[in-house]
Amino acid sequence: LREVARLGISRDIDAPGASVPPAAPASATASAAHCAEITRDERGYVICIISTVFRDKTGAAFRIVECESRLSITAVSETGDYGLFQINAIHASKFPDFWDAWDDPRRNTEMAYFLSGGGDFSVAWECKP
Repeated sequence: LREVARLGISRDIDAPGASVPPAAPASATASAAHCAEITRDERGYVICIISTVFRDKTGAAFRIVECESRLSITAVSETGDYGLFQINAIHASKFPDFWDAWDDPRRNTEMAYFLSGGGDFSVAWECKP
């Protein structure tokens, strides 16, 4: 979370009483462009993408990613989980376009946002925030 602050991303991380409706996150193009502008390394880009998509649920999302993949965009588990958020292959038939680029940090993060209903990690992830 210090990394989020270091990158100059302003937001209340897991602010008490804050909620994010499970609506679509910020424009994918805008978030990717914004993150590419403010950071020059892969780790910073990943952290920026997570922060941009999950907004006030950034802290929880970041803890999930640290536990699930250790921030590795190419992480693949023995049980068929892929990318930063370790999205399970069971979703492949429902979301075939996603599987063309599961290792894209933005797309993996946006799929996690969708599957979590906007940041509720209580059901789908083995790791908990």
